[in-house]
Order: sequence, then C-alpha cells, then structure tokens
Amino acid sequence: MCPMDTQELAQLAAFGLQKMIEELQGKLAVVNAMAAAPVQRRRGRPPKTLLLAAGVTAPVEGKLASGWPADPEERSREMQRRRAKWHKPKTAPQREHKMHPRDAAHPDHAAWLTKMRASQKKAWKRMTVAQRKARAAKMQAGRLFNNKPSMKLEATA
Repeated sequence: MCPMDTQELAQLAAFGLQKMIEELQGKLAVVNAMAAAPVQRRRGRPPKTLLLAAGVTAPVEGKLASGWPADPEERSREMQRRRAKWHKPKTAPQREHKMHPRDAAHPDHAAWLTKMRASQKKAWKRMTVAQRKARAAKMQAGRLFNNKPSMKLEATA
C-alpha cells in the first residue's frame, strides 16, 4: 500500500460524501414524487354517486339495483330459467373412448399381438450377439431397479 498525503485523503473523502449526498437527494426526490401522487382508489365497483355522475342510468323501475326483478316470484322464475339453461342434460350421446389394439378389450387385440411378436422377433434376429446382450442387460437392470430386496438388510454394529 502506497502512502497518501492528507490532501489526497481529504479529496477522496469529500468525493465519497458528495456521491452519498447525490444518491440521498435522488432517493428523496422519488419519495416526494410518490407522496405528491394522488392516492389510487380501491379496486372494485365504484360508489353509486360516481356512477350516476358519470351518466350511468339508475335502476329500472320494477328491478333491483342488480338488475334482477323486484318481485320474488318473478325472481324465482328467472332463477329456474337460468338453472335450466346451464344444467340441461346432454342431448348428444357421449363419444366412446377410442381404444388402441394394445388394450386387451379391443376386438383386434389378438391380431395386434401376433404382429408385434413377429416384429419383435425380427428385430432381435437382426441384432448382433453383443447388441442382444446389451439390450438384455438394460432390460434386466430396469427390472432390478424396480424390485425390492427379497431379504431384510440388518445394520451391523
């Protein structure tokens, strides 16, 4: 570390303080701008007085402010109408799930099995001995990975 004279140290300290003062002034300006901004209203439906002042019409005679009929019997009929509209039974028959021949319940399952067996046999015949051994080892490793140990393992003390 090289020695510095007091004048250089004073310059560095003054520069550091000046930088801090600039940052604080910037933050103070942001805070003042936020305080001067108008307070946002809460979200949701505005008060009725503001709606009426904006030109929104008042509730229609014979209806509630929500738009539903004021008469309880008429309101009940309207609710039944809406329920019937949305809860009507499905008229179109449901399409059955299309099955794949690999599913045992599929009518062509037996034919599919014979084709698959033949193709698998061809694939295994095309492999070299080393490839067959590698493939069998992979299949065996997968089986061993999923199986649980057949004997209990005891901890040694």
